[in-house]
Amino acid sequence: MSKLISVSEKEIEEKVKFLSSAKCNHTPHMYIDITEDLVQGTLLARIMYWFAVDKNKRSKVRIFKDGYFWIAKQRKDWWEEIRITERQYDKAIKELE
Repeated sequence: MSKLISVSEKEIEEKVKFLSSAKCNHTPHMYIDITEDLVQGTLLARIMYWFAVDKNKRSKVRIFKDGYFWIAKQRKDWWEEIRITERQYDKAIKELE
């Protein structure tokens, strides 16, 4: 028999915040399906995250250069965010381009 579990709104907000943070890598299946590759799909999901608008309807990407918005990350920074190596990044970004 299943029990009802009481969860506060604050607990739900904290879990949602954690799941959408860089500390937890949640990749929607659609990005993996589109790219047909786990690493490429994960990178694409994070790129889409960074270019999506925040709760104030502003882009999270703030660097505008040469007519484009840019994500300010070095290749090595992707390890901290989604646990891909520089070599995996190079291969994935080449395919995504």
